[in-house]
Amino acid sequence: MRLRARLERLAVALQGDVGLPVTDAAWAAVFERFGATGWFAGEPDFQRALAAYRAAIVANPETFPPPGFEPNRAA
Repeated sequence: MRLRARLERLAVALQGDVGLPVTDAAWAAVFERFGATGWFAGEPDFQRALAAYRAAIVANPETFPPPGFEPNRAA
C-alpha cells in the first residue's frame, strides 16, 4: 500500500509535464528535481542512488525502452 501511495503522489507531481519521461536521462532529471524539493528526504541513500543511476547512464547513454514497451501510449 505504501508503494501505491508513493506512485500516486509521483503521478500528481508529474501532472503538467508534457509527458512521462521516456529515457533514463529524463528520469534522472525528474529524480534530481524532486530531490531538490525534498521529495526523497526520508531516503537517506537517495544521493548515492542518484549518483549510481547517473554513472550507469554515462556507461550506457542510449537506453530507450524496447519496441512495444507501451503499445497504448501516444507517440
